[in-house]
Amino acid sequence: MRQINTPKNLITTFMAVLCITIYSAALVYGAIRIAGSFQDRRNLMEIELRDLEDLASSAGVLGFMDEPFIQTIEDAVLSSKTMEALIISGPNGEYAFERRQGTVINWVNDSPRFKSSFILKTSDLRPLRIEGQRNVNIQALFGLIDYDFLLSSMKQTLLAVLGGLVLAFLTLLFSSLSGASAVPAVRGENKVDTSQPRQEGAPSLREGSPSRRDGDAETDGLIDFESLVGTETRGGTGKAGVKTPPPEETEEEPADQAAEESFKEDYEEKTPQGLYSARGIGWEEYTRDRLAAELHRCASFEQDLVYIMMEFRNDNSLDEDFFRQFAGVAVEFYNLRDLIFELGEWGISIIYPNIDLDQGFVKSEEFHNRILTRFAGAFRSNNDLCIGISSRAGRLIDAERLIFEAREAMRRAMDDPVTHIVAFKSDPEKYRNFIASQSKQLP
Repeated sequence: MRQINTPKNLITTFMAVLCITIYSAALVYGAIRIAGSFQDRRNLMEIELRDLEDLASSAGVLGFMDEPFIQTIEDAVLSSKTMEALIISGPNGEYAFERRQGTVINWVNDSPRFKSSFILKTSDLRPLRIEGQRNVNIQALFGLIDYDFLLSSMKQTLLAVLGGLVLAFLTLLFSSLSGASAVPAVRGENKVDTSQPRQEGAPSLREGSPSRRDGDAETDGLIDFESLVGTETRGGTGKAGVKTPPPEETEEEPADQAAEESFKEDYEEKTPQGLYSARGIGWEEYTRDRLAAELHRCASFEQDLVYIMMEFRNDNSLDEDFFRQFAGVAVEFYNLRDLIFELGEWGISIIYPNIDLDQGFVKSEEFHNRILTRFAGAFRSNNDLCIGISSRAGRLIDAERLIFEAREAMRRAMDDPVTHIVAFKSDPEKYRNFIASQSKQLP
């Protein structure tokens, strides 16, 4: 059905574009501010490092590495906006100082080293020119993040995003309220005014005229019963000479309509709609086609495939809630939701590609144990859940044959009071000989 650009739709579209623009602008603004902050910090780091070189050179003239020199260096680090720590090395040893003790410096064999796992930090090594001293270097560690500025920028960005979210919520609320109040009026546009009789010769819907004229406002697809049959033909004869039911017979129409709706609901409930059923796994009707497709794919890539069927031996105590939990455990264990299907009323089947029969048997045993552990109180014995397995095993086999083999294996597991898993193990060589003999018998 074609959608009409009503004023409400235009407003909703405009507000959606506005909200997206606000989100984008807020994020771009925040990113630009943070990137600019990094560059400003780099410039400030360069200035502070040059000032520290001059200060250390001046203090070193009066006494290198003595108490006044060290106090001057520590004061410079504490007053810096970007410096986290520094290491000064000279002919008589090394000296290290950090703003927060034990955070960025490691001591290795009495030698200080900056820790290597830093995020958004940088270090720089510069030589110091101090009279009377040789091989004197200073290495400083700087932080690229201005946490106060970063917090302020994030607050501004989040406030803008929050404003956009509030605007979007109010728009959706307005759209929902206006849509709910407009539904009765829209449906009423399709009704026919029965107070005026139809003029002789005017075409009716029974004579093949269109259900609405070109240019009429489109509705939600519902056609009222009154506008379909025409109230003027009830109890009489239409222009085409078709006799309509008398008024007293039309009283049965609500019952017929209720029966039709009940039939439609039952049909829709049993008919596959969508990829998964209400139980959270695939419809049983899709099993054969999907198995055929997987067999073709595995044959093309020379891969094996295992098909597993499982049902409960005693299903009198089962219900929908239990089965949904059971199917959920199967999806969680096999991690193949699109290859797990319903089987009968209380069973499931699993298509497991790229594994052989032995691996499939082991996985089935693990799943069986997990089910018994998860639902210990729901089973009377360990053999209540029966599993049948078959595999492609290098054969060019069709889906019907593989389903038949797995079903026979599961039936034998059902009949055996001790065994709960039965695998159909084929002989590829015998199978090829059988196919060859069948081909020779064909005319």
